[in-house]
Amino acid sequence: MASTVPRAGQTGSGNGSADVAARILNAFQGPIQPVRPTITYRLGILVVLFVMVLLPVLYVAFIGASGYLVYWHAVSNTGILEHGRGRGKALAVGLYVAPIVAGAIMVVFMLKPLFARAAQEGRRRSLSREQEPLLFAFVDRVCQTVHAPPPRQIDVDCDINASAGFRRGFLSMLFSRDLVLTIGMPLVAGLSLRQFAGVLAHEFGHFSQGAGMRVTYLIRTINHWFTRVVYERDAWDMWLESTASTLDLRIGWVLHLARLAVWLSRRVLWVLMVIGNAVAGYMMRQMEFDADRHEARLAGSDQFAATCGRLIELSIAHSGAKEDLSQFYRDGQLVDDLPGLVMHNAGQLKGEHRLRIAQHINESTTGLFDTHPCDRDRIANANRERAPGVFRLEAPASLLFRDSVALNRAVSDDLYGELLGDDFKREAVRPLGQLVEKQRNETASQQAMARFFQCEPVAVRPLPLSLEAVAAPKLVSKALSTLALDRAEIANSGGMYRAALKAFDDADTDIFQSQIASALFEAQVAPNAEQFAIPVANMQSVAAARQAADVRQQQLEADLSRFENSARSRFATAVSLLLVPDVAKRIPQAAELRTSCTKLLPLLRRIQKFHPQSIQIRNSVATLIALLGRAEDASNKSAMHERIEREALVIRTCLAQIHDELATIAFPFDHATAGINAGDYVVPTIPEATDYGNLLEAASESLPRYGELANRVAAELCRVAETIEEALGFPPLPAPPETTEPDESEE
Repeated sequence: MASTVPRAGQTGSGNGSADVAARILNAFQGPIQPVRPTITYRLGILVVLFVMVLLPVLYVAFIGASGYLVYWHAVSNTGILEHGRGRGKALAVGLYVAPIVAGAIMVVFMLKPLFARAAQEGRRRSLSREQEPLLFAFVDRVCQTVHAPPPRQIDVDCDINASAGFRRGFLSMLFSRDLVLTIGMPLVAGLSLRQFAGVLAHEFGHFSQGAGMRVTYLIRTINHWFTRVVYERDAWDMWLESTASTLDLRIGWVLHLARLAVWLSRRVLWVLMVIGNAVAGYMMRQMEFDADRHEARLAGSDQFAATCGRLIELSIAHSGAKEDLSQFYRDGQLVDDLPGLVMHNAGQLKGEHRLRIAQHINESTTGLFDTHPCDRDRIANANRERAPGVFRLEAPASLLFRDSVALNRAVSDDLYGELLGDDFKREAVRPLGQLVEKQRNETASQQAMARFFQCEPVAVRPLPLSLEAVAAPKLVSKALSTLALDRAEIANSGGMYRAALKAFDDADTDIFQSQIASALFEAQVAPNAEQFAIPVANMQSVAAARQAADVRQQQLEADLSRFENSARSRFATAVSLLLVPDVAKRIPQAAELRTSCTKLLPLLRRIQKFHPQSIQIRNSVATLIALLGRAEDASNKSAMHERIEREALVIRTCLAQIHDELATIAFPFDHATAGINAGDYVVPTIPEATDYGNLLEAASESLPRYGELANRVAAELCRVAETIEEALGFPPLPAPPETTEPDESEE
């Protein structure tokens, strides 16, 4: 049986007693049996180390050989300059100079990675032994148990990870065991003490043998260096590309040759990287198995699989938290406790999610270049230890901290400062509970809207809500009868409406593509047929596809309108009943519902008034991108330029119209910017029509905001209408069937 300790509260042992700390530290039942690497394992490390050190040496040798070839050409092929006259002389000079210039640039670009600095790591907050005495004592005890040197520094951040490394890089590796432990606070929030101790044992297992930890560091460093210099691009690369593109081809061809040489040199580096990854991959996986054995011996083989599953759950929850953050930030808001948000999301995972996690673990496989074994192999390796574990205390890992919640908030601020820089405003931070409640309400409203319309909304068609002024009905009984009939019509024809809506949306896709293709023809550039689902052989085939799509939409209009008229009538009737005093008495929070309608209906009227402009922006943005992408191919530059200008002007005009129409109405939801209006929220900036890049960026930002605001307003109004109906004895309609497939990538 695993032992337990009383939960001392979310803020850690600082609010508990010394007895809790003593019980945690005394739960260690002596050191583990040392994990002894085999002779084969040790020899393998030496072989891998030799290869990994040899690869950079080969790279330097390649640089030297390239430099020598440039030098040899410069001194040995001067005879080329004696050939030709006039233009022939110029060609001879070019043939002599080009390899020197291109080769010199290639050598410089190959030397550059040797001196390039790695990108700065993210912000981390260092803790002191005085601040967190129990944490340091716990980590010391783990290190003692696994025969590893203790860290001199403990840092915390917002990652789902824990890592131990050399505090000052090579300097610490060569002259001391100067280690730093980095702990992700979401791990602290989501793991038990036993699981957390096992994770730490794994990390320090890499350092339990002095030679092994240094070899591991060298291999990881060389692998990381290869990967970085192969894929990382800097200002030098951008300069070479832009300069080669802007110069006259008669001169610029030399730089294009240099770009080819640089590309070839990077291919050489890529080959070395692949060799390094393949050679190091096997040994790195053996090192992970070695570290897993330390974890199993400390926390028990029976706990290893549970920890693997829990880490996957926290990773899923962390990904969801990042999506939540982006949604909160649309209103200029940030959550004060990101690890707490991760835990909230982890708590939302259902049984089917955990079944899929288990299936993922059982079906996982290890690839040739993987530096970590798959979970299935790691669990099997841990189970072979059959270790009961020397630390089996079940309690929250947050007990190790004086105030883990305060630390969660601090590392959250650190992350926002890193991501946003000077744009991070402390006043944008909101309490976790407030934003979770807001999210819960918005989700409930979205679900109410789906039930109300028996479908998920589509951008191509405005939501069917009555936007006319609503008055109290003269006869309540007649209004209730109308409401019942409209609900029955919606329930009975929901399937038909969903099918018609999908067909309408499919036809809109053809219209969308036909506009792009037509614009390309008008700019005298032939569309690429592979990029279109409609015939684009000529302007006539595009026009025919557009006409056929228009006809399909017209044929669907009758079915769509019948359903939408019932939905508008249903909404107007429900809201009108709210205005009858005797009826309102039967509706909980009737005054608040009336206030919502008063605030939201005028905004929705204006939003839907400019629905055609939103569709035009969508179409024109895609058209402008297509035109700009083919501008160099145009034989008639004037026609292309005129067509680009026309499309950009359409985008800017529509943005200005939407902004001006919404600017007189306050943004109806909580926002970090006090007093922000709906126009500034949807269209923050309106660049000039000739500033194509910023105009496209502004439109690409504004269009989703327009759709999100329309959906949020409509969803809240649907929730109001559904609340009224339910108070009057009409239960919510069933949720419509799922329209999207489950996300198979979720792990």
